[in-house]
Amino acid sequence: MLNPAPIPDEVWDQVPPEARVVIQQFIAMLEAQVRDHQAPIEDLESRLKLNSTNSSKPPSSDPIGFKRGPPAPAG
Repeated sequence: MLNPAPIPDEVWDQVPPEARVVIQQFIAMLEAQVRDHQAPIEDLESRLKLNSTNSSKPPSSDPIGFKRGPPAPAG
């Protein structure tokens, strides 16, 4: 059986088969949790990048220290 865990092979070889199954199930559960949380994290990160120049947010909602670019020349 392959070693799916970040455990050295010499240690993994000493793990009883019943414990290996439990470890593999635990790893699968943790991987599923990471997948479930990835999309909301990416959504929140994209929201952090929004400011008044690239969204419909008012300038008063910009973070402290945010520098707006000069206005576009009248064309």
